[in-house]
Amino acid sequence: MYHFSNIYKKNKKYRFNANQLSINNKDLDKFNSCFNILKAKFQKKKEISNFKIKSSFDQCNSIHKKIFNDLVEQTSDKTLIKFLKSIEFFSYKNLEETLNFFLKSKQFKALNNKNYNLLKKNFYYKGYISKKNLELLLNISNKYLPELLRKAKAGKTRRSDLTISDLSFNKKISKILNLEFKKNGVLNNLKSFFGYEMIVAGAALELSIPSSVWWKKNSSSNMAKNLTSYIHTDESLTVPKSIIYLSDVKLSNGPLTFYPNVLKKIGIENNPFAKLVGGTIHNVVLINKKLYKHKDQQPMTSRNFRNHFMCLPEDIRLSNHFGWDIKRNSKIEKLIDSKKDIMLGKKGRFAIFDGYSVLHRGGIINDNYRLVLQVTLRKKLSKLNFLYNLVKKNFYKK
Repeated sequence: MYHFSNIYKKNKKYRFNANQLSINNKDLDKFNSCFNILKAKFQKKKEISNFKIKSSFDQCNSIHKKIFNDLVEQTSDKTLIKFLKSIEFFSYKNLEETLNFFLKSKQFKALNNKNYNLLKKNFYYKGYISKKNLELLLNISNKYLPELLRKAKAGKTRRSDLTISDLSFNKKISKILNLEFKKNGVLNNLKSFFGYEMIVAGAALELSIPSSVWWKKNSSSNMAKNLTSYIHTDESLTVPKSIIYLSDVKLSNGPLTFYPNVLKKIGIENNPFAKLVGGTIHNVVLINKKLYKHKDQQPMTSRNFRNHFMCLPEDIRLSNHFGWDIKRNSKIEKLIDSKKDIMLGKKGRFAIFDGYSVLHRGGIINDNYRLVLQVTLRKKLSKLNFLYNLVKKNFYKK
């Protein structure tokens, strides 16, 4: 009744004459089983032998390749094959990154504090920035606010127009937050949860206003005003996030909202293969812009994309931004909305979360504006690894 496949299967806008491809369910089940074995090791739920770890790792890679080979063999449509190959490329890249993240994580001492327990249970928790560091953050950020408000008044309402993320800003904010998150226990909680030393790696200042439209329901869907617009999961497990309010946030000006345990109830949590597919959608569209002409950040506004998307077997047919595609008053909409945990609060309210593992959204603005810091964290690199990655990044830019 609540399975994610019903999001598209029961929607007229996603009905096409093209034949749906099929998937070997034994392959899918085996992949998901092997992936979840490695995930259980990562989450410290059970001891697993080295043989079992290697076997599961190898099988994930080989089955992933087999599934996509089988899908490609079922069609002679060159554009559909390109679509499938694009999904295969990006999903394998994410798979490789995720499995290596699982396997290289360390076993740190389990903590016994409220925030850590909430992180383990729901994949997020909330807190407040100290008054001293909040003042420092505001002093830096408020210098940019007049510029952002001028852009908004001039009609520049794209997300990129109303975001500040230059190197100088990033460096100053990251330094303050690394000190704050070390003192208030955030970095220690993340270390025990992920098995890595974590640091703040980036921060962007974002203004959201009522006239911004990038988060709203796409016009072609005929499902405006649904209760789940912009609900999504993040593409990567390896980059935890934080959102920090720099303005007071009420119901009317875009509170961050979490939907704990919903992914399990609608069949996504235990289907990592589908989740990998869902995480590719944005990149697949970006590299095929001429074929998939779409609006804002919403691939489903492209008829060509919807057509190819609906060719996928329903057990793996998923977009990680599926909130836009849910019908108003549907059973799945009511279920998701019933689980919402809305984060209201004064300046300085923040959340730490694993956006890959918990459904969430923010920025639905009906009145006034919302000013926040969008913060990303990553595992701390040794000086040698940091220099290697820097050289590698600069090399590929050339």
